[in-house]
Amino acid sequence: LRQIFKDNAQRLVSVAAALRALGVPCPSGIERVRDFTESLETASDEDVIKTCDEAWEDLRQGLEDSRRWHEALTDETLALLRRAKQIEQRGPRGLGPEEQDRLAKLADLLHGPNLIQNLGQVQQIVIEHEQAYRDAWTSTAQELRDRVTRAAEELRERFKGLEDAVLEEALRPLRELSPTPDASPDTGPALETLRSRLANLPTTTERIEQQLLETTTTHEVAHLRLRDLYPGPITSEEELEALVARLRQAVQDHLAQGKHVVVE
Repeated sequence: LRQIFKDNAQRLVSVAAALRALGVPCPSGIERVRDFTESLETASDEDVIKTCDEAWEDLRQGLEDSRRWHEALTDETLALLRRAKQIEQRGPRGLGPEEQDRLAKLADLLHGPNLIQNLGQVQQIVIEHEQAYRDAWTSTAQELRDRVTRAAEELRERFKGLEDAVLEEALRPLRELSPTPDASPDTGPALETLRSRLANLPTTTERIEQQLLETTTTHEVAHLRLRDLYPGPITSEEELEALVARLRQAVQDHLAQGKHVVVE
């Protein structure tokens, strides 16, 4: 009995270490056999026989599980499990309810007792999730490129009297929001970054517009937002007259201070 378990000691240790390194649970049977094998150095013959008599099926199953895992932990399987753990840790990344359900299933498989039997399902989920991420990344990147190009063209048209060098330098922060032509889902930027840039695009455009306005005039430029003057919906002629009156008064106040006014 001592020799049987000692012959499997290295395999037990390597399998347990590999699974811990991957962040997936080591089957309890393997852990029990490993602990038992480590105890053989100091255990008496009577204790060894007693333990085997009481838990032989568990010990035998642990040895079998360790053999199966040892054979299964090829380079391809290790790479798959690493990818699966990375996906689990990152989460659905804003890909919607379908991905949340898919990754919940992945977590159940990774932390369940039958992972070795479910490696095929893990691989399928990884493939489907990575495809969903690539599709979302590609569409978001294209939307960002299109909106950046459109905003830049509108600003160039509006301020076409400026020197090209001055205009291009002002537009540089806007163009930097767009992913480079060689960017990809694998090389980045991440999908979350692209979506953040989309959200910040109006603010960046407004900032550049103000900068260009200040470049083309020696006067200070004041910005008036109609929604600040009249935040609610206009439902009658009287409310429209009230908005016009507020706008006129606000513009006159800024003009009296020597400012130019942009109404947004």
